[in-house]
Amino acid sequence: MSELSGLRGPNDPGLVQSLSPSRQAEATAPASNVVQGGPASQLVSASDAGDLLRKSESSVGVETQRRSPIANESRIRGYRLGELSTVADGAFWFPARLDLDTFLSKIDSGTIDNIIVLKGPYSVLYGPGFAFIDIETKPTDRSDCFEAHGRTVFDYETNGRAFYGRQDISTSDKNWGMRLSYGQRTAQDYHTGNDLDMPSTYDSRDFNASFGFDLEPKTRMELGYMHLDQTKLFFPGQIFDTDVLGTDGYRARLISEDQDLFDRLVIDGWYNRTFLRGNAQEFPERTLIPQLNAFFTVPVPGDGTTTIPGLNFVGFTQINQASAGYRVAMTWGKEKEPQLTLGTDLRWLSGVIKEEDTFFNFNCVNMTTGVPESHSGTIGFFGEEIYPCNCCLTLKAGARADIVTSDIDQLGSPTDCATLASVLGTTRFERTAGLFLGYGSAEYKLAPQWTVTGGLATAQRPATTTELYANQLILAVLQQGFTTVIGNPDLAPERLYQIDIGIKGEYERVRVGVNGFYSFVNDYITYEPQGFAQNGLVFGTQANLALTGALTVRYVNTSLATLEGAEAYGEVDATDWLTPFATVAFVETRDYSVGSHYIPVNGVVPPHPGQEPLPGIAPLESRFGLKVHEARKNPRYGVEFSARAVAHQERVAESLGEKPSAGFIIYDIRGYWQVRKGFLVTAGVENVFDRNYREHLDLLTGQPFGPGVFQPGVNGYFGLELRY
Repeated sequence: MSELSGLRGPNDPGLVQSLSPSRQAEATAPASNVVQGGPASQLVSASDAGDLLRKSESSVGVETQRRSPIANESRIRGYRLGELSTVADGAFWFPARLDLDTFLSKIDSGTIDNIIVLKGPYSVLYGPGFAFIDIETKPTDRSDCFEAHGRTVFDYETNGRAFYGRQDISTSDKNWGMRLSYGQRTAQDYHTGNDLDMPSTYDSRDFNASFGFDLEPKTRMELGYMHLDQTKLFFPGQIFDTDVLGTDGYRARLISEDQDLFDRLVIDGWYNRTFLRGNAQEFPERTLIPQLNAFFTVPVPGDGTTTIPGLNFVGFTQINQASAGYRVAMTWGKEKEPQLTLGTDLRWLSGVIKEEDTFFNFNCVNMTTGVPESHSGTIGFFGEEIYPCNCCLTLKAGARADIVTSDIDQLGSPTDCATLASVLGTTRFERTAGLFLGYGSAEYKLAPQWTVTGGLATAQRPATTTELYANQLILAVLQQGFTTVIGNPDLAPERLYQIDIGIKGEYERVRVGVNGFYSFVNDYITYEPQGFAQNGLVFGTQANLALTGALTVRYVNTSLATLEGAEAYGEVDATDWLTPFATVAFVETRDYSVGSHYIPVNGVVPPHPGQEPLPGIAPLESRFGLKVHEARKNPRYGVEFSARAVAHQERVAESLGEKPSAGFIIYDIRGYWQVRKGFLVTAGVENVFDRNYREHLDLLTGQPFGPGVFQPGVNGYFGLELRY
């Protein structure tokens, strides 16, 4: 059935054609992907939107850092948060804290209709950025007469005893529709391949409400509300866990079509707020990171052990983050005709991160750190044109200009050791910058089955408030986990130049495609390791011993960085019931001017390489397997046997303490059965052979005295979906 189209491969024409005409224009950008939600998310037992992107065969070129089973941070071709912008139902979101909160974790996969992934700045609708994720949840329905429907979902996973339940209720009539959805997820710690417990407990509840009504035959309004309530979230390998996280989001969208003054008008408005409170005292994390304790035991030569002093670390964090804005886009021109879109948008981000840390035997005993109360406002103006030259060639071009202003609203109290100005090196915190994004792309049909795509783009992105104003904040942004970050108000915006080229073939039984890209970034924002004399967290031999692997870094611009790579996919209907498939993605990065951002320590420039890879880049990854299914176009049952092969990663940023990671292969089995219309059964086994492995993006916090983070071992799951 069509609702099981998530079994299709990347860029399957059925996925793109299922989108609205306006979203199809975004989904056909160079190297873009469409990921199906709905029952397809249940097929792979996905938790949040990030987990769906991680598991979907369609999201080629998307890497994911799995901070917890329900908190997944996606990256696109090496682009990370700040460079990567996320929009849901027209509303822009930004995480409250980079390591304890990801926007994708706020969107339950069961509420998603589809996701468009743009792997370059080939749209003007999403604001400044280098890549974009556009999520659309299930819309409200219309019907000839009053109707009411329900949807009940149940899912259970054996590893961690994870339970998921969701209840949807929808009603509709000729000119209005409503949808209510409540979901809950709970789990305990998962087990690795060698039966080690990873702290990953969570309890999450979400409520979504949508109400749509027609103001006139060609004009409609959609209103939405989302509430997320999470408690006791453990993040394996991170210093802090979450006690409570609460999010409320409000959105409104007006769509008017076929009017005298325009062919389409879309007005979006949104407001969302997140509150988070966490601590560093949870016992499971202390076993994983023993250095946090007052004393911890380490092995000595032979079979003995000894006890040495640790940090006796006590930490609390509290975050308030809010986002508001609007977008107005007016379009002239019909589908498959020349179209011109003009518009404007505004984004306003404000928030504060408070962190109170206590260390044993440190000069700074009670440190109040974090990000002071600050804001960032961006106003932009954009234009975009789509021009079908003929039946074979379609051209698209767009540009936008933005002005972004950032400043600190309230300094707060200084730390015991230093004022904010002394840490950041300036008393001038206000920053204003002009940004530009421009692109041109083309799609040319060589033959009915073969299409060539290409694009050229340039874009800028501003520094985030964390990158500008962080005051010795403990933030798990690098592999070693125990990372303290210092902001830099003098950061310049990054400037990207990117080229894409690809070719795809679509036959009745064969679907293949290859995409390649190359980009270079001036003023790339990266990390500069600080010397011990500058490191506010390292004083004395005891601390040096206990904090082996800890690092303090400062955000800096590096003159030139490059990112290049390729993605490929293939799917063949070998018979009416057998479909082999394969995907592969690879990214190579380089910081060509590492020394340009090093500063002297006690008058001496620290040793550094001339160039090295950028940190936190996932290695080559491939998925391949077989789909055995009913011999019909829309099969009612099927089983997928797949393997995920990840290469070892030797291209690491050694100056930042990043370590190579080993390669691995894991095997999964997934199956589904559409018993009858409205009744779907799913089941599967992940990591069939109980492989003990870690991803390159996993944290190594606690090493060498702790194990670091490992991924789950074998996991069986079973799910039911009822529609009525």
